[in-house]
Amino acid sequence: MSRATKRKHVVRELLEERVLPAPRQRIVRVLGTPGNNLHEVETAEGTRFLASMPPRFRRHIWIKRGDFLLVDPIEEGTKARGLHTPGEVEPPGGPPPCRGRGPLR
Repeated sequence: MSRATKRKHVVRELLEERVLPAPRQRIVRVLGTPGNNLHEVETAEGTRFLASMPPRFRRHIWIKRGDFLLVDPIEEGTKARGLHTPGEVEPPGGPPPCRGRGPLR
């Protein structure tokens, strides 16, 4: 599979799939990216920790401050305590406003 085809399938899976969090999963908000595919996240209770992005999604999707993610907790992790889960989460109050410059011409 070529790189472009793989990117197309990964992005399609991520954007078209609406998932409900499993009992173990948490919805978190991204606070920052310290590097090495780690993201500092915060839960609704105010707990902050680092979450790691699976290799499958690296170089295919970009996560920015303020984005909402699904995270699976990692019990044995020392540095990262969560792992991103595929699927798009809408923030409370509905989808975010468009960040683009407008429609393509």
